[in-house]
Amino acid sequence: MKKISVIIPCYNVEAYIERCMDSVLAQTIGVENIEMILVDDASTDGTLAHLLHYESMYPEHTIVIPCKENRRQGTARNLGLSYATGEFIAWVDADDWLEPDMYMSMYQKALEYGCDVVACKAMRDDGTGQAVRHPENNHFVEIHTDQEVSDNIAYRFWGTGEIVTRLCRRDFLLDNDIYFAENVCYEDALWQSLVYVYARRIYVMDEELYHYFLNPESTVLKKNEQRHLEMLDVGVMIWREYEARGLLAGYKEALELDFIEIFYFTGLKMLAQRFDNPPYEAFCYMLETVRELVPDWEKNPYITNNIIPFFQILLALTRKQPSEGEFLQIMDMMREADF
Repeated sequence: MKKISVIIPCYNVEAYIERCMDSVLAQTIGVENIEMILVDDASTDGTLAHLLHYESMYPEHTIVIPCKENRRQGTARNLGLSYATGEFIAWVDADDWLEPDMYMSMYQKALEYGCDVVACKAMRDDGTGQAVRHPENNHFVEIHTDQEVSDNIAYRFWGTGEIVTRLCRRDFLLDNDIYFAENVCYEDALWQSLVYVYARRIYVMDEELYHYFLNPESTVLKKNEQRHLEMLDVGVMIWREYEARGLLAGYKEALELDFIEIFYFTGLKMLAQRFDNPPYEAFCYMLETVRELVPDWEKNPYITNNIIPFFQILLALTRKQPSEGEFLQIMDMMREADF
């Protein structure tokens, strides 16, 4: 069994994949301890040829999975996990790259503390200069009681980072059926929420070990794309998953805050930042959905005691029906605010 399975979804990344792959191969943990699972999501450029080249060079450590149709990152990541055999799972976006000691550092902590998850941080990098790593300020989090689970969900004590900064024990993911939303953008929000519900032993590394490429062609940076509205679909999907798993019975108040943070507050920021002319109908849908799913949010102490005043004002809008003009004023205020 390999120590780590590294899952890399790839779609039209021929310009970046070599930098990414070379950083995986250069890991100090040793390529012999890594299983690379490269999922080509029906690329239309030369990406697949690059992946097959790496598979031919490292046939004992590389699996290439070519997909006939594009089904987005969530499906590619789930598919990669179904092939993985490593003790731990890591994900890399194909236009990003790693510090050489990333997986060795994280794996050692995972074994030392018996972790479900090890988390580090990412540095945003345009690829033109030498990024500077900050000093470590690490800590271990262990969760025992239902109250500690609720607090972990609500406050996310060990950071909100991206999935690419996580090393997860494979059995932990499979035993708890932790997966990505499929055929939508922002697929990792579902995965992240489930991890916060189920993780009990977490080691947090404050050092930046992952290079997050500031790619102007990235899905999350392009403006005025209708697919950004899929964030709202994912938010509702998360709530329905909580219902289906019976989690609301034990952690209702914390999960209500989690839903409002993801669906409503992050949704409003998405409308303000990703659209020059934010759609008013999407805002109306958000108000209606919050009224339906969290009708008594004023009675929730996680919400009333811990949300900053500006967000309290935004949440109070669910008790009204702002006009389109008022909505656009709210969008302007959010663009000017520093969150």
